[in-house]
Amino acid sequence: MKRLMFKSHVIFGLLLLCGISGILSGCGREDVRQIENESAGQFFSIGEELQWESCFGWQYFSLDEDTNGEKTGYFIQEKNLETVETAISEAENDRQDGNIIVVCHDMLSEEELFVLINSHIGELTDQYPDNEVVCRINGSTEIDQFVQLDADQEHWLYIRSEDSVYILYGEKMNDEEWQEFLREWLFTSGLQWNGLMVMKADGTVADTYTGYKRDEGIRRMFQYGEACIKFDGDTLLFHGQEDGFYFKIEKGDEEESVVTEVVLRSADICLKFDSFEEAVPYFADRYPDMYSLEMNLYGENTLWNYEEGMLDQIFYKVEEPESNHGFFLQNGEVYEVFSQGEPGYYSMADTVRSSMGYDYMECFSWKQEEDGSIAYEDNLAGTYFYIRNWGGEKILRFQAEIIEKTEGELLNNYIYRVGIFDEERNEFLQEIEVDSSYAHKSPFKFEDFNADGYEDLTVSYYYGANGGTASHYIFSPSRKEFVKVDSELDYYGMYSVDDETRRLYMHYHGSAIDGTEITYQWKNEMDYEIVKQYDHEWTDDGVRVKIVRYENGEEEILSDYLYSFEEYAERDDIWGTYYEDFIWEKEVTDRTTGKKYMIRYAEVYMPEEAARNNGIYYDGRIYVYDEDTYLVRKFHTEHCIPAVSIDIEDWETDDGDREQSLVVRYDNGMDGYYLAGLFRPDYQPGSQ
Repeated sequence: MKRLMFKSHVIFGLLLLCGISGILSGCGREDVRQIENESAGQFFSIGEELQWESCFGWQYFSLDEDTNGEKTGYFIQEKNLETVETAISEAENDRQDGNIIVVCHDMLSEEELFVLINSHIGELTDQYPDNEVVCRINGSTEIDQFVQLDADQEHWLYIRSEDSVYILYGEKMNDEEWQEFLREWLFTSGLQWNGLMVMKADGTVADTYTGYKRDEGIRRMFQYGEACIKFDGDTLLFHGQEDGFYFKIEKGDEEESVVTEVVLRSADICLKFDSFEEAVPYFADRYPDMYSLEMNLYGENTLWNYEEGMLDQIFYKVEEPESNHGFFLQNGEVYEVFSQGEPGYYSMADTVRSSMGYDYMECFSWKQEEDGSIAYEDNLAGTYFYIRNWGGEKILRFQAEIIEKTEGELLNNYIYRVGIFDEERNEFLQEIEVDSSYAHKSPFKFEDFNADGYEDLTVSYYYGANGGTASHYIFSPSRKEFVKVDSELDYYGMYSVDDETRRLYMHYHGSAIDGTEITYQWKNEMDYEIVKQYDHEWTDDGVRVKIVRYENGEEEILSDYLYSFEEYAERDDIWGTYYEDFIWEKEVTDRTTGKKYMIRYAEVYMPEEAARNNGIYYDGRIYVYDEDTYLVRKFHTEHCIPAVSIDIEDWETDDGDREQSLVVRYDNGMDGYYLAGLFRPDYQPGSQ
């Protein structure tokens, strides 16, 4: 073991954490515990409160100043030793077998402790270049720092209370043995509520926070919640300063230094306002770059169980482009959690908010987008206010409020009156009434539903396990107003819009198997037509799949077939054939059987691959259908450029026979496929 230069102090007892109160968790009955303790040394304590007892197979033997100048004691495993002298004589042999843990002690400040820890991190990193060196840090109600440092078969444990530091060192021990020691011994009531995740050996570094005791104080909560995070190979450690608790790391050179910082500190700021709207200018005045302000009530599901007194406890989150602030009241004092730098730390305000027990849904929010659009959302009163830049032509203001409520057995129905105004002229333009089951969160969404370059208004009515319903109001540039789309498009499971092709994809589902996909093509402002439809239905005999293509208003069935459950589950490419736009197709006859097949060809542009291939990359796909069922798909990507021609040609085989082939030609070459290799009427799941 490396020699550690510590001041020596006489210590007594046993570093085995099984309960501050002396009640051992997991150590058996009182009489069993007493029998185990009798074979070990004296009990050991750090401070007056933290006193540990022994249990299971480890014994602790303390050393005095005259015995050893740098160590204060040993843990020895499963040895029936009765004297310190015997323990010392066995120590060196046990070290070679990994059955001993050395205990050292010194008086170190927090800064000095972390200098020592970082020194050990560097040494272990050099010693174990092929293994990850992991450092974990935590604390308790009595312990200031509790740090683990692990590398291969070398383990360290640092415990600091005020300036008294105890260090445990285990050599030649694998992770499992070390973690077993920690689980059995390091288990105090002060550490127990923070969970044993700090002692996991599965490679995770960030602690798992298991609950916050409000009476422990906010500073302790912050210390426990996120105490150590592995960041691009560096270890970010917690440390305290006079004005708060900090995580901080600097990366890069002097010219391009990146500072990642998280701070918890007292704040001189007001958190009492007569209205939510009053809070916006207050914070905007202090944070000119603020683009988002959110407020959350304390407790769960507060929006549905709101009471006036709950406004006394609100968590405020201010977001700026490169930083994040959270403000809250604790025991009459206002605290701020501030973070900046890397995204992993940028969300620390949300971490603290959720850890302290505030509702995850905002009771009020204000947001400003890059184009200047602004949204107020008051989820308590059911009133919503939006200012949107519309098509680069004008700024529109939307004011929505509930004017009527009807209670139902499953859902309540709320009628919103939505007023639409020209914001610059403060001119009334239009009023619409919409229905929704949502009152405690906004049902309004702005999206370009018909992909014409203008945002449209979507009003969600409800969304559940089997889908939802929403009303869509398309903005008509010619009429200068919003017009409701046909109710045919109201119901959906999921939907998406392709802005380039102006296609609308609607997915409806009744279960994991049953469902329908429909593709619509937008035309002009409001008109649309169905392009394709894919129905999949679970039956007693298998899965019925029907794929229909529409052209010029006429229906063409591409596939109508009952697949076995096994084949349908195995072949996800059955879904794929629905989404393809075929650029070539031809019916061919198998000369050996006289059976007719339909060959279809699609080419799909692959943007990610194209980015690595000078902007060109197409995935060619061949599909073979046997009358009413899709049989097989074959990829070809050798040329990665568009085909100039596709046709069926006769090729001569090695035996001199003429064989039908599918030939795909390019500017710089060709691909050919014997049709006999594509026809697979005897396809079975799992066959190739």
